Amino acid sequence: MAKYKRNRQALNSELPCVLDVTDRSLPGHSFNFEKDRRLKDFLCIVRERIMSPLLKLKYPESASMSFGLIAKEWSMSLQRQRLFCSRILGGLKGKTVLVLGCGYGGDALAWVSLAPARIIAVDIVNYESCWQKAISLYSTEQTKLDFYQFDLVANDWDFLVPGSVDVIFSYAVLEHLSDLPLVIERAKNALKPEGLFVASYGPLWYGPHGDHTFPKSEDDCYNHLLLGDNEYQAYVERIIGEWAHSENGNDGTFLLERGYYSYLRPNEYLEAFASAGFEILLSIINISSIADRYFKKYPKRLIEFKEKFKLKTIDLYASGSTIILRKL
Repeated sequence: MAKYKRNRQALNSELPCVLDVTDRSLPGHSFNFEKDRRLKDFLCIVRERIMSPLLKLKYPESASMSFGLIAKEWSMSLQRQRLFCSRILGGLKGKTVLVLGCGYGGDALAWVSLAPARIIAVDIVNYESCWQKAISLYSTEQTKLDFYQFDLVANDWDFLVPGSVDVIFSYAVLEHLSDLPLVIERAKNALKPEGLFVASYGPLWYGPHGDHTFPKSEDDCYNHLLLGDNEYQAYVERIIGEWAHSENGNDGTFLLERGYYSYLRPNEYLEAFASAGFEILLSIINISSIADRYFKKYPKRLIEFKEKFKLKTIDLYASGSTIILRKL
C-alpha cells in the first residue's frame, strides 16, 4: 500500500479518526500581520477588470464555469477580503467571526482590528502554546478569542449555536477537506441570515503543487499526477529536505501521509456552494504562471493528463480560487 495517499479512496477510508493532540507550535513563534495593502488592492482590482476578459479568451473553457473573474496568480489579498466583509455587513463591531484552519492563530488575529465581539478559531492540528500566547496578547474586553482543535468533517459543529455566526473565513483549507458539501452545509447552518462565507483555497489537486510538496524545480510540480506509486514515493523522499514552503506545523509529509486533500476540480467547488443554496457574491479563479511554463516545456503531458484524469485544460492551469458567499 502506498505510504503517501493520492486518491479519494485513500482519503475517505484511511484517515485517522482520533485527533493527534501533539502540540505542534513553533517555539518562539511571533505573529506577523499584513501591511496596509489598500493601494495595492485597488491596483489589483483595476488589473482584474482589464485582464479577466483577456484571460477568458485565452481559456475559453472558463465560459462553462460560473467564476466571475479569472486572474493570474493570487489577486485578492486577505486584507481585501476582510474589508469586503466589513463593508457588506456595515462593520463587524458586536459580531462573531469563525476562522476555519487557523494554524498558529495569525489568520484569526488579523480580524481583531475590525473589533468583532468574538473570534472563534479552529484547526485540525493542535497549536495550543501559540493559541494561548495569542489570547494573552490580543484578547480584549471588546474582542474575545477562542481556539479549538477540531475536525470539521468528522465532528458535528456542536461548539456553535446554529445561526450565531456573522462571518466564516478560511484560507488554504477547503482543498484539504474530504467532504466539502458536508462542511459547506454545516457552515450555512452556523451562519446568521445574510451571513458571509469567505475563502481562498489552493493549490488545487490537479494544478501545479497540488500535493503541497512545493519542490524547488518547476519540473517536479506535477509529479503527483505524472509518477507511478513507487516513483512518487522515491520522489517525495528525495525532495523532502528542499520543500520551499511551510504548512505551519505540517511540514514534510504530514498532509501526504494523511491524504488531506479534496481532489476536486475548480468547478466542483462552485457546484458545492451553489447546491448548498448560497448566493455567490464574488468568485475568482487564479491561473498559474508555473503551469504556463510547464506545459510549454512538456506539451504532450497536457494531453496525457487531460485524457488520464478526464480534465479540462483550465483544471490543470488553476492554482486556486477565492469566493465570497452569502447565506440567503
